[in-house]
Amino acid sequence: ALTILGIVFSCSGGKTPLSLPMGSAPKNAYGYGFTYKGTALPSPDKKIMQVRIERGGRSFDAPLIMQADRRGTVSKPFIKSSLIADLYISPATIQGSTITPTASFGQSGLVPLPAEIPGTGATLSLKGMQVEARSVDLDYVKSDGTTQQITVAQGAPVEVDGLTLAFEKFITDSEEGHMGNSVGASLSVAGPGIKETAIIEVTTKPLIWVLWLGTVLMIVGGLLATWRRSAESKA
Repeated sequence: ALTILGIVFSCSGGKTPLSLPMGSAPKNAYGYGFTYKGTALPSPDKKIMQVRIERGGRSFDAPLIMQADRRGTVSKPFIKSSLIADLYISPATIQGSTITPTASFGQSGLVPLPAEIPGTGATLSLKGMQVEARSVDLDYVKSDGTTQQITVAQGAPVEVDGLTLAFEKFITDSEEGHMGNSVGASLSVAGPGIKETAIIEVTTKPLIWVLWLGTVLMIVGGLLATWRRSAESKA
């Protein structure tokens, strides 16, 4: 009975997505204020989103871990437990600045129009596009003139010099029934020196401890019954 009541209570909670620009005022959900403080990179395949949570004049930091592996990115939520409800804060994604490297059509092919990456002195030049694969070929030009060729595809972000480049969509100036003069791609850029926005999900599960209490009682009762039946059979 306790387990069933715990399931009913915990399912009556809610889920709220929050968009937290770095340096902005706290955003509220379920009586808590949430502020994005930045992201730590302890290793190339691990990111820790730092979120500060405030309530009633008190605050604490919630490290939200995003671990990359062969299956993709695995997120680890932060849990704030209380007698009334448990609060689950899960990381979704980090959005950076959006840049749009484009190219015009010339006699010899695409003529790139480089787009500068804010705060880095580096630029991106569009060299080619694969529409079906939803990917773009780019020249990443550093501030010292060094060039590196990269390919950014949808769902496969690329990291270079601490920056994360993610494909969003293709863009064009074409009109209906007419071919445009230029094409390009919209890319999000996140990393040091780039103003970021953290997307998180906040979930509340009221009285979920009732569910765990019921589960523990079921396990203890099952073990006790097994022990007593074993003793009776031996007797």
